[in-house]
This record gives sequence, structure tokens and C-alpha cells, in this order.
Amino acid sequence: MAEDLGWQKLSDLVDKADPSVKKRLGQIEALSRWADIVGEELAAHTRPLKLSPELLTVAVPSTVWAHELTMRKLEIIAKIKPYLGEIDVRFVVG
Repeated sequence: MAEDLGWQKLSDLVDKADPSVKKRLGQIEALSRWADIVGEELAAHTRPLKLSPELLTVAVPSTVWAHELTMRKLEIIAKIKPYLGEIDVRFVVG
């Protein structure tokens, strides 16, 4: 008979984790699933660049895209809010 090593499901451990750990895991998930969250069209022209507690900086290929996405900022924030919480988004060319 196999010895019980006390293994637990990762989801159970996350549920018991400190809130800061849960938040960080949500951030990692959002960045790793960027295309799923914002959609293929936006993901093809954007790249998450930097994440701080209050701000997500996203790289775009041109000032035209920066302007377009600034106009769609509320739409993008709504898509990432479940993962990152209340956060602002800035678009930079690069």
C-alpha cells in the first residue's frame, strides 16, 4: 500500500494561500493567457511589458495602435479586470 505523502491539489492550496499570493497567481495567469483574454486581434499587436500594482504597461508597434487602443482602453480594462483587479493600462510604442 502506498504511503500517503500528504499531497494536495494545487487549487486547494491556492484557496488557502495568502491574498497577495492569490493576486500574483492571477497576474501570472493574465500575462500568460494574454491572447485568450484580450482576443487574437489585439494580442497580435500588443505585448504586456511591465506590471506594477496599479499599472499594466503594454507595448504596441506604432503610435497609430497606441491611439486606437487608448480609445478602447475601457474595453481592455474590463477584459483584464477579473485577473488583475482594478488597474490602469498604458500603451507605449516599442
